Amino acid sequence: MNTLLNIICNKKVKYSILILFLLFLYVTVCAFSYVNAVSRDISNSVFRLHVIANSDSTEDQNLKYIVRDNVLAYMNNICKSAKSKEEAISIANEHLDEFKQIASNTIKENGFEYDVNVEIR
Repeated sequence: MNTLLNIICNKKVKYSILILFLLFLYVTVCAFSYVNAVSRDISNSVFRLHVIANSDSTEDQNLKYIVRDNVLAYMNNICKSAKSKEEAISIANEHLDEFKQIASNTIKENGFEYDVNVEIR
């Protein structure tokens, strides 16, 4: 009787471990599938902005973030109706002077005198 109980318990443990392993495998496959679906062609649909600081100093890095935030606020305002990355790029190209002015004004308002270069690629 004791041996039969051990055999039954061992089978339950084995089945429990097998079910847990299969559940883990299922969750892992689902997670990878989700990540793949979400990230597929993201570079083709995202407009990337690079603001480059004058140096690695704390002051220049902080200024870079202020310039970035001001440029992004303007970009979000003028491109709120854009339906694609290409449309956003087209709109942005029409406003290069405004981007440069916003960056220049932000730099001056924060007590710095740096040249500004704006490119859209």
